[in-house]
Amino acid sequence: MKFKNDMDYVIYFSESMKNNPALFMQQKKFIDSQFESSKSLFDNWKGGHFKEKCRKYLKERGVIYFGAYKNERRGKWIKKT
Repeated sequence: MKFKNDMDYVIYFSESMKNNPALFMQQKKFIDSQFESSKSLFDNWKGGHFKEKCRKYLKERGVIYFGAYKNERRGKWIKKT
């Protein structure tokens, strides 16, 4: 299947997960696993307090800035609400 743009793919994928509980559970397990791996990495590497250390690390690299994040496509900082 060929998609015209990214949004077409997102819609297709979300409908697939909505209609297929097994696919949804597979993706949920994958995301939970990625989160736990990241949490474990920061807990061991930076000495605990996952959220605080992760934010500090991302700020140091210029990915987030005082409650904002950088939109890579547009190169602009977007304030989180």
